[in-house]
Order: sequence, then structure tokens, then C-alpha cells
Amino acid sequence: MKTPLLVTLFLPLCALAASLTGHLSSPTGTLPPLRVYAWSTSGRLVAAVGGPSQPVVRFEVPPGRYRLFATPADPGVPLVYAGHTQCSLAQAAGGCASHALRWITVADGQAVSVDINDWRIEEAEAATLDHVLHQPPGADEPDPSGGAPRFFEYPGVPLKRSQATRLTGADETPAARARLTEALRSGRINFAGRAAVVELPCGVGCRAARILDLETGRVTPVPLQGSSSGLTVCPERIAYRRDSRLLRIGIDEGDGLNHLSYYVWDPESAQLRPLGPAPERPPSHCASTGARLVR
Repeated sequence: MKTPLLVTLFLPLCALAASLTGHLSSPTGTLPPLRVYAWSTSGRLVAAVGGPSQPVVRFEVPPGRYRLFATPADPGVPLVYAGHTQCSLAQAAGGCASHALRWITVADGQAVSVDINDWRIEEAEAATLDHVLHQPPGADEPDPSGGAPRFFEYPGVPLKRSQATRLTGADETPAARARLTEALRSGRINFAGRAAVVELPCGVGCRAARILDLETGRVTPVPLQGSSSGLTVCPERIAYRRDSRLLRIGIDEGDGLNHLSYYVWDPESAQLRPLGPAPERPPSHCASTGARLVR
């Protein structure tokens, strides 16, 4: 079954009288699966699916003013955004001053085509887009989560004071400590409003990650399944948001199912608290022949 090209979010459209076409591209020449949005002056969002096999997306929308942006459709994060900005215009190819989303005006019966190719959306606007995409649904919108925790339900906690200058109580290998120190020095927030999720080197067939509180320098381990001896286990994906304390770990079980675990980070105690029953390990068929899952 093919995914419908046009998906309406929040409110149904009452009229379909203008056409917007977005051409997707990236500086690397390759595109991930993308969800592309037309964002109106009223705050209404219309989404379309794009990506490697569909680099052109089309919206049928009422006449008005819109901004176009895209974000990877895969649940892994941190979120990054591409958009149609002043830098997307052909005459700005040699350089531009603003990476803010550019308004596009479409009239009744008009067809407009633009490029969505600026992957340097400014931090302030990215934070606004985070809020737009993960705010609570409208009263007449069905709950798409099936009762699972949602990112907007666990808002982040902004920095209350200046960032830390050194790690606190981190018992890590030299390579991991160097990676965490580099993340602390860069100060780039990608989780919970004040922290950074940092993936660490741990060997073949292994994934490790830490939550680094940029305000205190404290480090919280992320409970991934990866082994320390190179054993093959289920592929894992970590989902998190810059504006939320919720962390989701997805494990592909090898039979088309996705095992999901949810955690909430408490910055005061630097602990991850599991939501719901204690997370179960995925079935043993995820491991390679002769391997065992590390418990």
C-alpha cells in the first residue's frame, strides 16, 4: 500500500485552490526520508512525504502565505531542519545573510515551485519549529500515539545558570571522557532544554550513549542493549528532542516488529526513569548465530 502523498495535520483544509511544489536537495547529494511541511500564517500545517525516491513534493492548499521546511522522517534525532530561505534563491548562491524561513505567497489557481535546500536553519527558528511540531494536539485531533508517551508531555528544563566547564563524577574510559569533554566544550543542546545526548565509541557491534547535563557537567548512562564484546544484537535507534525530557529507545527485532522503551530524564537527580513496566529484552532471535544477548 502506498503512503498518500498529502497528509493533513491539526485541521482539515476547506479549499484546495493553489499548488505549492518543493524540490528537495542537500549539500551531500543524498537525501534521507523526509517529512515536508507547508506552514501557513494561521499556524496550519500540511505534511507530505519526500526523500531519496521522491525529491519533489506537492501541496494543494488554499490561497495564502506559507513557509516550507522539512525534517527527517526517521524517529532518530536530534532534529535537523531544511527549509526554503533567502539562501535557497538562485541569486543567493554566492552567499546570503539570513537562514530564516522565507514566506511564499500563492494566489487562487496559481502554481508556485521553490527549492527546499537550506540545511542551516538558525537555532532560534529551529526551536520554534520544535514547538510547532510537538505541541499538544487540537481538541478535534485524534491521538496518534496509541497511548504511548509523547515528547510534548515531558517538557525540557532550560538552563538556569551558565554552562559547566568540566565533567562531574564521570567514570568513563579515556576515549569516552574525551568525547564528553568535547561535547561540554561545544555546549550544543540537543536534549531536554539543557543537555546533550552523546554517542560514545565502544567497539564493533556495540552502541553506547550518555546524557550530559551542560549546566552541571553530570553524566547519565543511556540503557542501550549493545554488548561490550562485539556480539551482534538488534539494531537500535534513540529518539529524543531538544525541547523534551523524554527519551525513546527502539530496537528492531528482526521480524518487522519494533520494541520500544520510554524513559524520562530527571535533571535534579541525573537519573533516567523508565515509563510503564520495566523494559523487556528483545527476543533472542535478534542475536547472530551463536551469540547471546548481554543482560
